Amino acid sequence: MTVTPVSSTFDTAPLIVPGYGIPKSMAPDVVGAFRFICSPGQLNYDDPILYPGQKGASPHLHQWYGNTGGNYASTYASLRTSGDSTCSDMLNRSAYWIPALMNAAGKVIVPDYMSIYYKRRPDSDPECFRMAAKGCVGLPTGLRVVSGYDMKRMGQAQPENMTFHFRCISPGKPSDHRGTFAEAVTDCGGAGQVMAAINFGSCWNGQLDSADHRSHVAHTSYGDWGYEKCPSTHPYVLPELTQGIVYTIEKGDGDLWFSSDRMNGMTMAGGSTFHADYMEGWDPPTRAIWERECIGKMRDCSDGVLGDGTMLKRKSLPVLASPRVMEAPSL
Repeated sequence: MTVTPVSSTFDTAPLIVPGYGIPKSMAPDVVGAFRFICSPGQLNYDDPILYPGQKGASPHLHQWYGNTGGNYASTYASLRTSGDSTCSDMLNRSAYWIPALMNAAGKVIVPDYMSIYYKRRPDSDPECFRMAAKGCVGLPTGLRVVSGYDMKRMGQAQPENMTFHFRCISPGKPSDHRGTFAEAVTDCGGAGQVMAAINFGSCWNGQLDSADHRSHVAHTSYGDWGYEKCPSTHPYVLPELTQGIVYTIEKGDGDLWFSSDRMNGMTMAGGSTFHADYMEGWDPPTRAIWERECIGKMRDCSDGVLGDGTMLKRKSLPVLASPRVMEAPSL
């Protein structure tokens, strides 16, 4: 499966504005990073990776962010030519979606915001070729990938897919990584801001998708050789995608669970089936800037700063959801 890069269908110049100067180095860390914030988008039962072309076919409700036109029929080409974005502006028309968080009354708790970042060693770092045979490369055009709990194996132990955690991020509270949402809420004292964080791995086999939509991307390990290394089947190192989704929890919310935790006749602990889907849809020249300037020069780029003195123009981004709770849409 290959795709041809699709140029933006609009004038991109007004969407890149002066930034905050050249970002500082990430040293003593050894990676470059590019970060930005997204607002929550649409809610629906669509999943164009697992159920392509089938409207409302997902057995659980999804919370989207990124491309505002993301739906059951989304493809790389459709993302690149339609929709606005809840992540800064239309230069990032990528689509991101996760199971919706629900309260005891079966209502959706809307995220406050999503923090997204890509990080990787600079491609000039010799360590790239020790990590993987073909070294460090950019984000593949049209990449599609799922990380986290595999819903096709619901109820099975799958420690290899525990790529996520939950933690309280309220000031003065414990911020330990937890395996369930309830544990993180307890750390917050029953109310506060909780983050669901998930990463997608940095090792790539050269394919844009796979039969299970996840095995073409893998994680590094240290094994008995003592340094970070990709499996031999995955000879490339990608900018690793990490997402942090933040929710404000109140004591009246009661039992909290993600829509994927209660399906197929099963009831699992809240958050134990957490997962996330991603379809790449960046404006190609803009992506090349942050890959070269932020990742390639080991800079600390946040708030959509592109690393060359410019940044993505963005709308005002709320820090608290309003409304915080809403009715789940019907199928």
